[in-house]
Amino acid sequence: MNGGSGEIDGGMAALSSRAALNIRFHVAAPPSEGRPPPRPVTRPAPLTDRFTRQLGANVQRVLGLPYPPGPMAAATRRTGTRAAETAARKARLVDAAIALAADGGYEAVQMRDVAARADVALGTLYRHYSSKDQLLLAALREQAAALRGALDRRPPVGATPAQRVADVLHRASRALERNPKITGALVAAMFVNDPDASEHKTAVREQLDSILERALDGAAVDDLDGVIDVLGHAWIATLAFWASGLSDGTSMGDRLERAAYLLLD
Repeated sequence: MNGGSGEIDGGMAALSSRAALNIRFHVAAPPSEGRPPPRPVTRPAPLTDRFTRQLGANVQRVLGLPYPPGPMAAATRRTGTRAAETAARKARLVDAAIALAADGGYEAVQMRDVAARADVALGTLYRHYSSKDQLLLAALREQAAALRGALDRRPPVGATPAQRVADVLHRASRALERNPKITGALVAAMFVNDPDASEHKTAVREQLDSILERALDGAAVDDLDGVIDVLGHAWIATLAFWASGLSDGTSMGDRLERAAYLLLD
């Protein structure tokens, strides 16, 4: 989630200009005796790791989980390349969108404010994300990847498939409920009819399905694909129900636990 597409070496540019001037007037460069050697050019340290950590902090704040490298974060580690700079810039934009959502929810995420907060030109923002919904979905995609990585490090607990699925859904739901403004913004973006955002929506759904499949852990389940599909729909519907303020006080985790037991017990 930076800068332009490349750097110009000022020392080399000056050297080239001086050489061209000497050739034009047929004058040799002045001798260097008695002069101290030129000071080496000190380049600033790459900023990509800092931006990755900033995005990771927000993801951890939303999910309450350690932040593993998702697709965007992994790309930012390839420092010194155009791809790394682009990935770092996008990470800054996602970070800014999450911060704005934390302050004021979905309506507070405005493209001009995102660009200003991320210190990125508005036109550059639109080249990466044509709408705030795409931007928020990119954040949701990273957060789903974070949860999937956390499950690899700390597998779900339970002796039966239903217990393991319930454990996963409770863990995710508790963290999401602690940050209602961010969660509401991410869920709202999921339900906006934007054909250009379909790639992000598909990726989010695939991550959720992967999380459920990981919780089932190869258990012998009749119509496994059907169970995962129904649980995935129940998960998204429960998020929408809770984010819209229609919940009667029952936690998302408890609702989803009931769905898991109805399908798997």
